[in-house]
Order: sequence, then C-alpha cells, then structure tokens
Amino acid sequence: MWSHYALLKKLKNGLMEELCRTKFKHWEYEKEIRLFLTIEDAEKEGKHLFADFDNEAMKLREIVMGSNYESCGEFEKLGVSLEDDISIITARCAFQNFSIVKQHCKKMQKTI
Repeated sequence: MWSHYALLKKLKNGLMEELCRTKFKHWEYEKEIRLFLTIEDAEKEGKHLFADFDNEAMKLREIVMGSNYESCGEFEKLGVSLEDDISIITARCAFQNFSIVKQHCKKMQKTI
C-alpha cells in the first residue's frame, strides 16, 4: 500500500528542492537564474516579501512592460532610471498564436 509518509520522507530528502529547480524544457531558451532565499533574508512590506537587488549576485537587467502598462511612478520609487544599464522592452500578444512577443512598433512602445 502506498504511504503518504514515504512521499513526505522523499520531499524532506531533497526532492522538493529538485522540483523547485526543475524547468520545463520548452522554456530552456530563457536565461533565467532562480535564487532561493529564506524568509528571514527577505524584506517584509505588509504581507509581501522582497529580495534586495543591491548586490552583484542579483542585479536588475531587464524590464518587460505589458501593452496595457501606464506609468504611475513605481520605477522611480524603486530608483530605476533611464541612465541605468537596464533593458526596457514592451511586450504584446502575438497576432497569429498564443505567445508574447516584443513590440516593434515605436509608437506603441512604453517608457518609464
């Protein structure tokens, strides 16, 4: 008979960490790095937890804004400016399939 306890034991022995670090093959083109932090290392703001970007291990390099984005000063609050070495991209829904693509039309691109 299958035991819930056996599964819990496997989860405790690193399976959960392995599952968190596993990425679907379809997304392998993304240059993603996953960073795992303890709750104690996070900065708490209300009921949300945040990680500090003020180090070389984790540096903001790109912002992808959706087609409905409207500026309301949140990037300025974070200290992000156009002088920073950060790539800013506007994304939109593709016309012929269910994917998200870069917006190439200059007049439709968003700015911070």
